[in-house]
Amino acid sequence: MTVATIARDKKFKSDRQDLIVAMCLHEQYHSPACWKTTLEAFRAYNKLTTKADGLKKVKEQILMRYLGLGWDDAHLKEQWTIYSWRATGASYNDCHPIEI
Repeated sequence: MTVATIARDKKFKSDRQDLIVAMCLHEQYHSPACWKTTLEAFRAYNKLTTKADGLKKVKEQILMRYLGLGWDDAHLKEQWTIYSWRATGASYNDCHPIEI
């Protein structure tokens, strides 16, 4: 095997794994796990007991849209506002975790 063949096979395996993740997240978007309205998002978020749980759930919501639906800019679609969470890596304002 040549180096190019090994690299191509490694890239194919990585792409296939990325596709599987995207398919799972796409299915989650169409399940009750997805918060589709602002009211639903705030109700679900307010039921969480820790900030860590809130971060995890908001991240899941972003990933469902960004990877599962293929959005390039999560903050532009359906009026989602993530306060440049993705761009800067900064923590979001947990008083307003999400606007749909």
